[in-house]
Amino acid sequence: MARVGKTANEILVNDTSVGDAWRFSAACGVVRVWQDSFEFDEDAEGEVDDEEDDDTDSALVDVASVKIFTGDILCLAGFEVKDDSFDEPPKRYLFAGVTDGTVRGWHVEENVSGKEQTAPVMRAISQAASGREESYSVDLSGGRVTALHYAGDVTHDSLRDSHNNAVKHKVVVGCRDGTVGLVDARDLSVSGRVLAHAGNGTDAAGVAALCAGPNGAICSVGDDGQVKLWRTEQGEHESDDLRLVRCGGVSQSEETVSGRSACAVSRNGDVVGVLVGDESGGVSLYCAADTAQ
Repeated sequence: MARVGKTANEILVNDTSVGDAWRFSAACGVVRVWQDSFEFDEDAEGEVDDEEDDDTDSALVDVASVKIFTGDILCLAGFEVKDDSFDEPPKRYLFAGVTDGTVRGWHVEENVSGKEQTAPVMRAISQAASGREESYSVDLSGGRVTALHYAGDVTHDSLRDSHNNAVKHKVVVGCRDGTVGLVDARDLSVSGRVLAHAGNGTDAAGVAALCAGPNGAICSVGDDGQVKLWRTEQGEHESDDLRLVRCGGVSQSEETVSGRSACAVSRNGDVVGVLVGDESGGVSLYCAADTAQ
């Protein structure tokens, strides 16, 4: 599930019945939009009271949906980009990774009619195309897109330079062929694709999960049993696009099943490691050498 914050116009004044964010889920070829509900009926024993079937009998309210027809959606990433040089609200984005190897993105825009707050408008991001027709998806040709992560989540001091604004608009993409790359939220352009995980022989080792890593790095977990760390780097000239450069990683033991999910672990506000879950129900914690205690 992904999320973006609501704008001030989407939040009713003094209305505490719903939350301050839009949430997104996906199944098959449909993305659904939800909002938190704090008015659902719950009895004293913690079970939902189903005597009345109404819209407040759930902790989430279904408010809208977006359909695509080219393949099942495997992963989502929602994020907000704030341009520090302008006094404007953040731009909100939602990205989806699809089984057909494409990445699709939407602008999450306000849909306010008078004083009535409604679900956001999902406007597809178009790719800069050389032909007459615009493309509303980008094909990475790496097999199914299995993982997405917003690159702007990393806040290490090394990113606070001239390419920081570009980092804010980048989404890290992991594919079934083991590659990771960067997709720009503004025009769906692709850059910095590298082979991150490779299997033995002809068997591909896909990217199973992506998340923020320690020390401002981006973590990839692969079906090859490895956890790798990456950082964004700009070329020699400011006009050069960003790329991913490996900056560390560890191998799991042979007994550990390949990771299927991952998340960052914080200590006193600093990311110090990556927690990896596997298909067998096991959980492992991996820390960078200079942060392991």
